[in-house]
Amino acid sequence: MSEKFTMTPTGHEGAHKLEHEFVPNREKAKEIYIRLDDERIAYRGKPGTPQARTWVSMKEGYRVEDLDDSHIVVWFGDERIN
Repeated sequence: MSEKFTMTPTGHEGAHKLEHEFVPNREKAKEIYIRLDDERIAYRGKPGTPQARTWVSMKEGYRVEDLDDSHIVVWFGDERIN
């Protein structure tokens, strides 16, 4: 069981749907994923690992970066998705 938090799409009509997915839930998340159009594309690195506080790509070509404490940017190659 997981809990999803939908981020407000930006851009033009038909923009991609971005979501944070918290497993098992937002308050006790053991895993955090970024979903693009209902597909997991990245997960949050675990504390104490080289990936801590970064987004680790799960799908080739995608990159997720923190813009600030509450916003992310999703890239496919050199194209910004959101």
